[in-house]
Amino acid sequence: MSSFQFYRNPAWLMDSERRFGLARLSRAGFRRATALVALAAVLLGLLLLQRTQVVKVSYEVDLLRAKRAEMASQHQRLQRQVEALQSLGNAEAVARQSLGMVSADPSKVIYLARPDGEGAQALWSRVQRAFER
Repeated sequence: MSSFQFYRNPAWLMDSERRFGLARLSRAGFRRATALVALAAVLLGLLLLQRTQVVKVSYEVDLLRAKRAEMASQHQRLQRQVEALQSLGNAEAVARQSLGMVSADPSKVIYLARPDGEGAQALWSRVQRAFER
């Protein structure tokens, strides 16, 4: 038997149906089988879609964790930089270099002593009079 005759003569198919107990489906049975296959395909598609979404979200979570770690490191670095800039040594260095601050000559320092019983208003008026001269 040639391969052409094998496909042309479906006797082998009929023999195999009888041998394996396969019967032709009725119209309603075919519809049920088709619906069952379609339902299985839809469920499989939904399962694959869900798995794809889980993998996608997992990838995004990993990226965000890496970005968070990077930003935490940058925050610590900037915090140390702020602390260094706010230190007294840095403030004095900026004042000396940029603003021309010099050390005070102790002989030119004026100390104001508050006489007993005098209030803050009286002290302020004495300071104002001293600068008006």
